[in-house]
Amino acid sequence: MDLFAKARGAIKEAGVRQSLIVVATIVFVLFQSYLAFIRPLHPLLQTPLHWVIALIVAFLIHPIYKRPEGAPESWKDKLFIIDLGLFAALIYCAIYFISQSNRLTHRVAYLDPLLPIDYITAVIAVIIILEAVRRVLGWNLVVFVAIFMAYFWLGPYLPNLLRHRGTTIARFTDLMVMGTDGIFGLTVAVSVSFIYHFVIFGSLFADMGGGNVLTDIGFSVSKGTAGGPAKAAVIASGLLGMVSGSATANVTTTGVITIPMMKKQGYPAHEAGAIEAVASTGGQIMPPIMGASAFLMAEIVGISYLSICVSAIIPALCYYFSVFVLVTFLAKRHRARQSMAAVIKTPPILPRLFLLIPMLVLIYCVLTGLSLQRSAIWGVFAVIAFNFLRGGKRVRFGQIMESLVQATKNVANVVIPTSACGIVIGSITASGLANRISTILESVGGTSLFYALVIAMLGCMVLGMALPTLAAYIIANILFATPLVRLGMTPLTANLFLFYFGIFAQITPPVCLASFAAAGIAGANSWKTGWTAFFFALVSFLVPYVFAYHPEVLLGVTADYHYTGYLIITLLCGSVIACAAIAGWIYVPLNAFERVLMAAAAVAIIVPETLSTVLGLIAGAVFFAICHMRKKRRMAGELEIGQ
Repeated sequence: MDLFAKARGAIKEAGVRQSLIVVATIVFVLFQSYLAFIRPLHPLLQTPLHWVIALIVAFLIHPIYKRPEGAPESWKDKLFIIDLGLFAALIYCAIYFISQSNRLTHRVAYLDPLLPIDYITAVIAVIIILEAVRRVLGWNLVVFVAIFMAYFWLGPYLPNLLRHRGTTIARFTDLMVMGTDGIFGLTVAVSVSFIYHFVIFGSLFADMGGGNVLTDIGFSVSKGTAGGPAKAAVIASGLLGMVSGSATANVTTTGVITIPMMKKQGYPAHEAGAIEAVASTGGQIMPPIMGASAFLMAEIVGISYLSICVSAIIPALCYYFSVFVLVTFLAKRHRARQSMAAVIKTPPILPRLFLLIPMLVLIYCVLTGLSLQRSAIWGVFAVIAFNFLRGGKRVRFGQIMESLVQATKNVANVVIPTSACGIVIGSITASGLANRISTILESVGGTSLFYALVIAMLGCMVLGMALPTLAAYIIANILFATPLVRLGMTPLTANLFLFYFGIFAQITPPVCLASFAAAGIAGANSWKTGWTAFFFALVSFLVPYVFAYHPEVLLGVTADYHYTGYLIITLLCGSVIACAAIAGWIYVPLNAFERVLMAAAAVAIIVPETLSTVLGLIAGAVFFAICHMRKKRRMAGELEIGQ
């Protein structure tokens, strides 16, 4: 009885909703552990159950109405009945898929007759997804999904270019909930298989000290250098991005330290926020744990995740190299020379390096060919094991549970857009819209890969402005990957191109979540910060075009490493020249005309013609030499005046 009383008291103190979140988290962990260690279930059973638990967590975290603290009771308090209805509907869906699993796994799609409960389940599932999207991600994705559903239903009444045969309630139900081509398709199945485990690993690794070690390494390396805090933001965000895979998470983790320090060194608030946003966004392209889109890419392209990581190494390093050079030039322009040692003191790193071993365990498991799921699980075990080596500093059980709860929230944030995209993908493929868009893209781009890349880039960025990165990549793959492959790109190169520009939308106005988060920390204008981040990231736009024309930049694509080395050197030189143009500084400040010339030289370097590359490199080298001589003359003049 005492134990029961203590449990009841703990629940009362924590709140019923928070206690239910903890219970749902435990159920989620047990369910995923059963799939990993005992036996996996049929995809048409384990994927819907994973979906149900994730959405229960989402609705618990995002109730339809939460009374502000101290506010009086009102009629809105009774809206919790809607949440109860949603929970009941989700439980119904779970019972449906459990009870009908044998029929669903053996029926012939579009031929076997449907039952009334099939139609009911389809309607309930669509309503639940749209409401979950509205609460968690806002109206943008709701409207997007609704447009494609309307297109699927209204096909016979559309103009000739978009007309198709439409659908029926039976065909819609069969597609969306009774197979693996709709809501419970590949996008959600990947979350069941291994995204869940990687998210758990990333959360535990960061919360148990590994994230702090990576961040402190970034701070330590940058101490005492010009623009130290800005460089710390770049290094720390790159290192932390290796395990977090989230731009906004990186901003809120490292930005709270680096942005105030950048402002103290003389960076304007909007520039400080923009630098942090650009540095944090690169975390989604930094192996070994890139954004969730990378896991999907491996499944879509049909290659191992290790191959994705190996291919992404050089582009990711070039991205961070360009941002590092950019902040160095900006520091010189702002004359930011204050040492970070006077601003922040980091604890000794060497005694804590063992906390990085779990990440090495994860990488080793992936390299040795172990499945992604088991690699992540071994990584989780390593995190927990090394946590106990910390002695009195180890994280307690309550903190571990908090990490699991946060990881479960993150998983829910993956499942919601991916299942919503399942509706869009089903509508696009079943209606033939993907083929129509491919035809249009090919007719506009013709035989020119460049025009097709520009169109795909703009399409990815528009999608990324309206949708989460994961959803934007999924839709971009359906719409643009096939035309790019037909124009000569490999599936891997085409998907990486789309992946990169879907990510860059995180710092592209008008909707740029990473930039807005950084602006909030910096106390800067969100709009100005967003455009500044976009301007700073223009250097990084060179990287996808380089590997689009020269896939040899992607390690593993070719065995000609001499040519790969030449391409990397060329890319780095072009990035330095582009950084100078954007920062407006090479040894001395540059005027607008000089910056345009430098930008033109950078573009010439990446154009896939040897002559233009050579001319661009020569022009950049000459300009650097001229600016260096101008600096010497200015220093000599200042010395004469001083004498």
